Amino acid sequence: MNEDEAGCTSEPSPRSRKHARDSTVNGLSLDLTSSQAPAAKRSRRIHGVETTNGDPSKKSDAMDLDHNGYSHTSAMLSTDGPHQASDAEGDMDVDSDSAGGTAPDGTLIAGTNAKAADADAHDPTLQEQPTAIVATLTNGRSVGVQSDKGAAKATELGSDSRVLTLPLPGTNGDNRSSNATVTHTSWNPRDPSLLATAGEALCRIWTLPHHNHHHTHYHDLLDAAAQHVVTSMAWSPDGEYIAIATRTHAASLGRQGTVTIRTKTGELQDELPATHDWVLNLSWNPSGSLLLGVTHSDDNDTTLVVWDVKNGQPMQPFELDKAVMDAAWIDEHKFVVCGPNLIAESLIELGNIVALQRRAEAEVDQEWTSVSYDPITRTTAISTEETAMLAIVDSSKRLHCTKAHDADITGLLYQPLANPAAHSELAPRLLATSSCDGVIKIWDAKKPFTITHSLNLGRSAPAMAISFTSDGYLVAAASWNKVLIWSAEAGGTPKATWQGKEGEWLIDNVDAVNGNGEPATEEEAPATHSLSWDADGGKLAYGLRNQIAIINLRR
Repeated sequence: MNEDEAGCTSEPSPRSRKHARDSTVNGLSLDLTSSQAPAAKRSRRIHGVETTNGDPSKKSDAMDLDHNGYSHTSAMLSTDGPHQASDAEGDMDVDSDSAGGTAPDGTLIAGTNAKAADADAHDPTLQEQPTAIVATLTNGRSVGVQSDKGAAKATELGSDSRVLTLPLPGTNGDNRSSNATVTHTSWNPRDPSLLATAGEALCRIWTLPHHNHHHTHYHDLLDAAAQHVVTSMAWSPDGEYIAIATRTHAASLGRQGTVTIRTKTGELQDELPATHDWVLNLSWNPSGSLLLGVTHSDDNDTTLVVWDVKNGQPMQPFELDKAVMDAAWIDEHKFVVCGPNLIAESLIELGNIVALQRRAEAEVDQEWTSVSYDPITRTTAISTEETAMLAIVDSSKRLHCTKAHDADITGLLYQPLANPAAHSELAPRLLATSSCDGVIKIWDAKKPFTITHSLNLGRSAPAMAISFTSDGYLVAAASWNKVLIWSAEAGGTPKATWQGKEGEWLIDNVDAVNGNGEPATEEEAPATHSLSWDADGGKLAYGLRNQIAIINLRR
C-alpha cells in the first residue's frame, strides 16, 4: 500500500435501507503574480445561500515530490475573497487584451499584466528550462503550447484574449441583468463557438466566432421580470441541447424550481414538470436519453428525479432522508451519488429508480461533495471539501481513502481520453484534484494513491477551479487573477499562462458592490470560480463574479 494512503481499504457493504506522450523533466511551478492575490475562501451555494469554507490559520508545510524528485511546496491557505455582478445585451464589441509578456525561462504569459509577471520570473527559485512548441491533437486543430525541450517559444498566446464584463449592480447599465453573477461557464461539447454562462440573474448563450475575435453575439434565456438564479446546467453529450435548472425567488411566485431543455442556440424545446425544490445538479446519461436531477427541499431532504427526455416525463421521484451533493452516471441505467455520510449506487429498472445501495463502512462518514466515475477503469472517485479527503472505489468495489490536500478540495476530474479504446492497461489512469492549498495533484486511479505530478500555482494562489481539454492533453487551473496550463502527462513547468489585467480584471472585494451599489462584504459578494475548455482545446472561459475571460490559445 502506498505510504500516502490512510489505510482505510474496505469491502463493499450489502444493500442498506437507511496516447501517451514523451515524458519531460519536471520542475518547480512558476509563481507569476507580482502581488498577493486575495486569500482563498471556498464558496458553496446551498438553497440559494452561499457558504464559505476555509481555515485562515492553516498553513501548508507538506512537500509533495514529483516523479523525478523535484519538490513542490504547497501554498499557504488564506481566507479572503472577491465578487462582482452585471450584464450586456444583443451584440457586444470588446477589445482584446494586449499581447502577453515572455518570462526569461521561455514561458509565455497571456493577458496584459506581463511586466509584473516578468519581474517574478526573474526570481532564481522559479527558473525553468526553456521550452519548444508542440501541438495538441484536438479534433484536427492545433494549439500552440510548449514542450520542455529546445528554446523556441509559443507565440501570440493571449493576443486575442479578452474579458466580457456584465454591468455592475447600481450602475446605469441594463437593469434587467444589473445583479448578474457568473457561477457556471460551459462550452458546447461539439461546437467551439458556443459558450453557455449562467448564475444569479444570468442565463446566456454566447456565439464567439473564430474569424472575428472582437465582435460577440449573445442570446439571453431568462425572463427579464423574474428573479431567477440558475442552479445547474448541462449540455447533452451530442451538444444539441442544454438542460437548465432555475429557481425563482420572486415573492409573487414563491420559491419554485424549473428545468427546461433548450436547443444549442437557445430555443425552448421542452419544460419539464416543475419541482418546488432547488435543483442542485443536472446530468445526462451517456446516450443523452435520460436526465438526472438532484433536488433539495428547504428541510434539506433530497429527491432524485429522472426524466425521459423523449417524452419529457419524469419517473417516480425517489426520496432520501440524506442530502445528496453530487451524482455521476456509471452507464445508461446506473448512477452513483454522494453526500454527507453517503456513497451509494442506484439502478433504473422498468422505468423506476431502484432503492440505493449504500456503503456502510466507517470511512464513509465524511461530508462528501463531489463524485466522478471512470468507465475505462470502472473506478469511482469521491472527495470532500473542508476535510480534503479523497476516496477511490476500485474495480473490485473496495473503498480506499486518503487525506489528499492541506486545504479545501475545489475540483475533482478524470482525464478525458481522445481514444479510450486505445488506452493501455499498463498506462496510468490520471485523476486530478485541485485545492485552496495552491496545488493540483495528478493521481493514478489504478494505484491509489500514487501521485504522478504535483503542480503548483504559486505563492498564496489557491487553485479554485480546474479543467482538462477534451483530449486530456492539457490541464488548466485558475486562481483569482491568473490561469496556468500544463501538460497533464508531462507535468513540470507550465506550458502557458494568463494574467488578469490590472484595472480590467477585478479581483478584490473593494471592487464588488451589493444591490444598493455599496461596497460588498464577503457574505454579500461570495465568488464562484468556473473554468471550461472549448471543444477544440483552443479557448478557455474563466468566469468570476460579473466577468468572463475568454483566453485564446490559437496560433
